[in-house]
Amino acid sequence: MLNLLVVEDNEEFLSYCVHLLRKIKNDVTLFPVASGEEALTILEQNTIDGAFLDIELPGMDGLALAKRIRDMEKYHFLPIVFVTGQDHDHPETYKQYHNIDYISKPFTENMFIERATHFLNEIKAQRKLILKKERMIILPVEGGAVSVKLSDILYAERTYSRRIKVVTRRQDYLRSHTTMEKFFAELDDEMFAYCNRSCIVNISHIEEIRSDARKRWSIIFRDAYGKTCNLSGNYYSSVKSKWQKGGR
Repeated sequence: MLNLLVVEDNEEFLSYCVHLLRKIKNDVTLFPVASGEEALTILEQNTIDGAFLDIELPGMDGLALAKRIRDMEKYHFLPIVFVTGQDHDHPETYKQYHNIDYISKPFTENMFIERATHFLNEIKAQRKLILKKERMIILPVEGGAVSVKLSDILYAERTYSRRIKVVTRRQDYLRSHTTMEKFFAELDDEMFAYCNRSCIVNISHIEEIRSDARKRWSIIFRDAYGKTCNLSGNYYSSVKSKWQKGGR
């Protein structure tokens, strides 16, 4: 799932661009807006994977918006395509904003689809490199999906509704349509281990293993007040040994 921002002040043309993007790819969430100010709000409230920016916007134009985007830490490398109706294109000017491409108006349907398809492929390739380098996992959220670093996960547990709740210091996420076994295999990281039959813990975040009762313990996490998970007797030795060897 890709989250795409589309900024265009002409309502009819905005609808046309949205129509073409949906025609190219169904598994995208589109955020169409008519101004740079609206775009900044969307960028702050969501995780956007790519942006189509009209340059001739009223008030804050597309180039000024691109500069604001590049000043936002999480969007230093956001893939951008400029859409321009100017009489004379200035690709060298656009390149200073590290855009992937630009599309000149007016354009044919085939031209837009061809350039936009290339853009979406570039986004997917970039995401694969980021996920490989940073060791991240894609988790669904309302209206789209986010990339979460494996190092940010405290633990993951199976809920009564048979979904996987992934817990980080800042936020919890729910993952559907998978089993704990498949999720553990997807993590594929030596710092994760089962702490009970329904829960996986990130060993590197453990601060303390506290005894609660006979053959039952609580795992306390560093800098995560109020967030704990249970450690059962069947997994106590392996978790404690791994924690003492290199998890701290």
